[in-house]
Amino acid sequence: MAWTKHVLLLDWIESRFRFLSFVKGSVAATLSGCAAGRFFVANHKAANGMKSKEDQEFEEAHAVWLNGHLRKRKGERRDRLKRGHGHGEKLFLKKVWWPLFGTLDELHPEYEVSDWRGAKCYLDFAWLRGDLRFNLDVKGYGPHVEQTDRTKYERELLREIQLQFYFFRNVPIPYDTLARDPQLLQHMMRQLLHTYERDGKDRDKGLSLVEQELLRYAKLQWGQSILIKLLQRSAFILERRATI
Repeated sequence: MAWTKHVLLLDWIESRFRFLSFVKGSVAATLSGCAAGRFFVANHKAANGMKSKEDQEFEEAHAVWLNGHLRKRKGERRDRLKRGHGHGEKLFLKKVWWPLFGTLDELHPEYEVSDWRGAKCYLDFAWLRGDLRFNLDVKGYGPHVEQTDRTKYERELLREIQLQFYFFRNVPIPYDTLARDPQLLQHMMRQLLHTYERDGKDRDKGLSLVEQELLRYAKLQWGQSILIKLLQRSAFILERRATI
């Protein structure tokens, strides 16, 4: 009988020891999990805080920029800006333009021009800096391919030709690339815009203000290629007269 009690006592002690060991392990695992959880939450908040700060800077600048253009417009031009400046256009500014330049100055949303028929049409963005004019057109596959027809397609191409008369460089922005790989567009836009900007500075270097204005007017009237030929011809005639 005493032996039986002794065995039962040992079993009870062993069971309690196992229970306490289990509790200890569970508590340790829980504490470890909580620590890892706190670490994850802290990092997540830090990352979100940084992202929110960048987003907030853009959102504030975008609101000021857009409201400024709205205040300057009336009638259909104002309504078009409200309707036309949507998700794709804002995504381009946020993912490509803002990281590149940190400003929205000299960008004009829903910029009004006339097509070959004299009808009004609107560019997603016109970037105007001195003599430089760019038509930045965000193009989604749906509106420009799936939902178009032969007439719309024809008019779109004719409009792009007409924009050349106004000395616009057409820059299509594929929405799929914008959503999937905005860094690629950043790289291409940086190369394109900075090349034109640098060339413009080099051409105007050493010219007086009057000479720069005359050069700008001549390029608008005849185009750069024709202007160069006229200047070359004039220089050749002057050289011949000087030798005679």
